[in-house]
Amino acid sequence: MTITSLVNALPEIYQPVYGHPEFDIHAARPSADRLRLIVSVYTLLSAELDRPLRVLDLGCAQGYFSLHLAALGATVTGLDRLDQNISLCNALAGERSSYSLQFEVGSIEDKLRRMAPGEFDLVIGMSVMHHICAHRGAQWTQALLGEASNKIEAGLFEAALREEPAEWAEQQPETPDGLYQDFAFLVRAGEFATHLSTHTRPVYFASNKFWLLDNSLSRFDHWAVAAHEFDRVSNERGRRYFHNETQFLKLVHFHGPQGALNRQEFEREIGFLCRPESTQLGFPAKIHSALGSHEGWILRERISGELLSTRLLGDKHVNPVSVISDLLRQLAALEAMGLFHEDVRTWNILIRPQGEAILIDYGSISSTRADREYPKDWRIPLLVLLTQLFRHPQEIQWPPDLTELHPDHLPEPAASLAWKMWGTPLNDWTWKKIASEWASGLASPPFDGRGLRDSLGTPTKEEVRRLASRVQDLETGLTMMQDRLSRWSSSLAFMKPVWRVVRAIVPRRFFPKHVSHVHGETPRSIACHVCRRGQGQLYNDANWTGYPGYVLLQCDWCGSICSDPLPSDEVLSRLYQTDFDYRWYQDHYDAKLKDCRARIVEYAPLLGKRVLDFGGGVGYFSRAAAEAGLDSTTYDPYLHDSAPKGLGWDSVVALHVLEHSNNLDKTITQIKEFLAPGGKVILAVPNASGLGYKKLGMRWVWAQPPLVHIFHFTPKGLKALLARHGFTNLAESYHERWDANLHCDLIHAEQFHNWDADWGRRPFKPFQLYRRWIARRNAKRRFEGLDQSLSNYDPHSDAYSELQITGVLENK
Repeated sequence: MTITSLVNALPEIYQPVYGHPEFDIHAARPSADRLRLIVSVYTLLSAELDRPLRVLDLGCAQGYFSLHLAALGATVTGLDRLDQNISLCNALAGERSSYSLQFEVGSIEDKLRRMAPGEFDLVIGMSVMHHICAHRGAQWTQALLGEASNKIEAGLFEAALREEPAEWAEQQPETPDGLYQDFAFLVRAGEFATHLSTHTRPVYFASNKFWLLDNSLSRFDHWAVAAHEFDRVSNERGRRYFHNETQFLKLVHFHGPQGALNRQEFEREIGFLCRPESTQLGFPAKIHSALGSHEGWILRERISGELLSTRLLGDKHVNPVSVISDLLRQLAALEAMGLFHEDVRTWNILIRPQGEAILIDYGSISSTRADREYPKDWRIPLLVLLTQLFRHPQEIQWPPDLTELHPDHLPEPAASLAWKMWGTPLNDWTWKKIASEWASGLASPPFDGRGLRDSLGTPTKEEVRRLASRVQDLETGLTMMQDRLSRWSSSLAFMKPVWRVVRAIVPRRFFPKHVSHVHGETPRSIACHVCRRGQGQLYNDANWTGYPGYVLLQCDWCGSICSDPLPSDEVLSRLYQTDFDYRWYQDHYDAKLKDCRARIVEYAPLLGKRVLDFGGGVGYFSRAAAEAGLDSTTYDPYLHDSAPKGLGWDSVVALHVLEHSNNLDKTITQIKEFLAPGGKVILAVPNASGLGYKKLGMRWVWAQPPLVHIFHFTPKGLKALLARHGFTNLAESYHERWDANLHCDLIHAEQFHNWDADWGRRPFKPFQLYRRWIARRNAKRRFEGLDQSLSNYDPHSDAYSELQITGVLENK
């Protein structure tokens, strides 16, 4: 067929026809403007990699971009769902036999899912992903692109908008960059008109390896969403941080809940670093910056060093006198310029390799003399810093307990400076005066005037005595109430069997639901049970409906989540005796055994000859291990009264045990007692850093708060727990399993939730034949879903459902 006949057969001449300008007048959308951007990015990336690129053009239409890139030496694969488009593309490719080109009819979803790591360098998707989003949903499409982000060097994606008058608009994310948030670096590289509406569409450059700034492209070595260990709103902040050996880049988005604050602080930072005095004071030099309507970025010189907060939490040596001296010198110099740093915190102080301290977070510098959290008295953060540096540095927390701030609690020379500020009013002080008083080092007696003490609201001894008396009265009343409730419970115990029969007969909709917990109440402040470094902050999640008497706390250091209070042994015993249905495990025995057989192959290099299955319930793993010729037995402290004979096991495997424990230190100690020196532990738990928690929160299939799963672990927290107990050579990996995986429990979560619920469907649940039929049906579907989830498995991606940590016990 001729080119003319192939063009006439097209449903739409969407692009210009490469090499045939006679058809340009019929093209629905001129593409030369976007081509210039694509060629520019291709040229920069090709120069960085020092070779021609392998390009995947998704929704290639008439192959306009594909053919132009092939002319530059690229190896290009064009993909489109229309046979007519691909027929024309192949004919055009036949006219250019020297080009390295191939065109395919196919599905974008399948291509991305089956794409091997390193198969393509650059992926182009010009106005195609919104069709997948309309069909599959925004969450599914984002997960698909997030999976692809780890397999390519970079992507260029043109995004359609919700504001466009089209039937697919309603299914698009709130912001056009929403589908690409799982890429590390994401920036709007251009905006282009369309033939469908007056709206312009943005084109995003996305990469996990490179940043693109105007006409320059560079590789980054590290990136982060959280600025520091105490960053509790990192996911909502809309900021990302990148650096390589010599440069530091901050990328800031101006939409979302933090958008207005982001813009304000970004403009402040640019303004400050553009002042010549900033480099004279030792602050980093600004290299380049850009401020747009949707985002901004600033590239500056990278200062090597470590955050003071990180050093203190890691119990590393810090010279507190030197840190305070450097800090006060810089604050006084800023004051001389008419500027003030409103966020003097340990995470905004960098300790250089030579030991000197330097302030960072230049977006917190303004002309207003006030601290952002303590506007009543800007000296409070200095007193907090003195306490953190001179008292118990490894126990720092935020927000601090202001009642602990007192000069009597500090050693010299910090006590003298604190006493000087303690009884004097705020207006008597400047950073210059504080720096001078610190340098003088003269001791000062306690003051009895009104000053910093009053800003802290420290209670008098009489107020403390009255408060203690009131607390004692409340505790007495609470004890009396608990005694009454206990007597009532004993009196009505005979009704429990009757109540269980009523619950089994009457449909659930006639029973009242649990009262949801009100998230606004303030939880008690506790140290994290997992890492022992951070403090528990109230965990708020739209999918967490609450549970009477319990809240969830998330550690501000390691990110692990736990139930608060921890349920007692009596509560757990009652739970597992009355509300926990062990028939599920019996009915799914074959599926669990199949999973454990796969694990035996997976763990083979770690197991040794003698393997203890700790907390293994009915013993799936030990049976699979015995089938493989290993000496293995199961010990479950919740089911077995006595431990197995003989210690010195080569390895202990605990599969989904720790999240059920109400005493982590006790459980890890028990595991240690079984291991021989040099023995290995293998722990598997639900991954609180994975997509399941990120997308569905406490509605995810493996969350199950607050009493079935008491803890929800991150890699950082679980490794800290094992390190505290003497385990070394800690290694993490991530996996999908049949009973929790991307395909079943994220992409098709609602469908599989309904199928799983069939197992307990009334009135059929009492019939074993029905339950086991449902179990076999669901297990088959889930194993099929597992195969799809693992089609492009990347063991280094933390998106997967299961977190696995291995370690070695050097000495008991």
